[in-house]
Amino acid sequence: MSDFGAPPPPPDDGGPQYPTGPYQGGPPPPPQPARPAFAGMITRLGDRTRRRPEPRFTVGLAGTGAGLMLLGIVLWGADYWAHGLSNGLSTNRNLLGGALGAVITIVGYVVVVRAGRGPLATAGVVAIGLGWPLTLAFLTLDVTDRPFPINFDAIFWVSVIAWLATYLLVPGARGHTFFVFLAAQGFYTYVLVKNLTSSNFGVSGVGPGFVPRFHGLGTIAAIAFCFGLGYYVIAYALDRRGKHGPATAFVYPAFGALASGIVAWSPDIHEAGVGVLAIVAGLAICWYGGRYGRRITCFAGAAGAVAGIFVLMDKATTDSTTAGVSFIFIGAALIVVAVLLARALREPDDMDPQAVIWSR
Repeated sequence: MSDFGAPPPPPDDGGPQYPTGPYQGGPPPPPQPARPAFAGMITRLGDRTRRRPEPRFTVGLAGTGAGLMLLGIVLWGADYWAHGLSNGLSTNRNLLGGALGAVITIVGYVVVVRAGRGPLATAGVVAIGLGWPLTLAFLTLDVTDRPFPINFDAIFWVSVIAWLATYLLVPGARGHTFFVFLAAQGFYTYVLVKNLTSSNFGVSGVGPGFVPRFHGLGTIAAIAFCFGLGYYVIAYALDRRGKHGPATAFVYPAFGALASGIVAWSPDIHEAGVGVLAIVAGLAICWYGGRYGRRITCFAGAAGAVAGIFVLMDKATTDSTTAGVSFIFIGAALIVVAVLLARALREPDDMDPQAVIWSR
């Protein structure tokens, strides 16, 4: 047997290291580009950016319980505050509601950090998300200053900063879609309320003391359409990039804003215009929901299209028999179109597991 062994490894001269040891010839692998800091932050958000959480009974139950606790704070704090006003007591009685709101918000942070996942974490997320505006609403009440002294600017901006910071930084709460939803819905509500209560967006308070100055329903419709369509574009772009979690936060305020815009625009476009717009928007939303496995979005879009057909039929005829026969033919036509489109688009079967995995 020969005693010839394998040659000793080449000495390490401090050169670049590779998975199989020091570089031993051949072209070196291309340098990896540095990852942007923001991309690293998105990665740390985890699976919640790539998929939506699955529905769970206990999670929904815990979230409902936290919501009821917040409602209890609203009723208790408001009653204590109002009782003090009616009896001429100290005007700082709003501090009870503020203190209770702050406590449940802090407890929410503690719970969500310690639990991380599951029903308890969901309860903490709800407490944090709704606890911030609730606390600020009570703390900014000042009956000696305004008829209904709530500082809408402070409530909105402080809450948005807190929501986004929690979404990006707080362990356990990081990546929860609920905070993005609150920020998106809050921004739309903020702009709309400001338009309704003052011609100057610099007003801090809102309440009965401010006479709404409607700049025409067309302006309100324009605001609603801008937010509705804009949010749908953002959601679609996120879904295309596989960020299904944050995309979910935009589809719900988008649908509400778009529906509000159609209603506000109805005096100008009349019934026929409302019907056509509802059909077009409903079909587009239904397609988008089906494309990315969004069940409620898909069903809501289909319902919007049906509502548009009802509006057109109500405009076209007042005879029930004629309307009934028309609905039969329209329904049959939609079924035929659906079958033909399914074949043309090669849409997966609704029980295809691969389609479900891909959509999430």
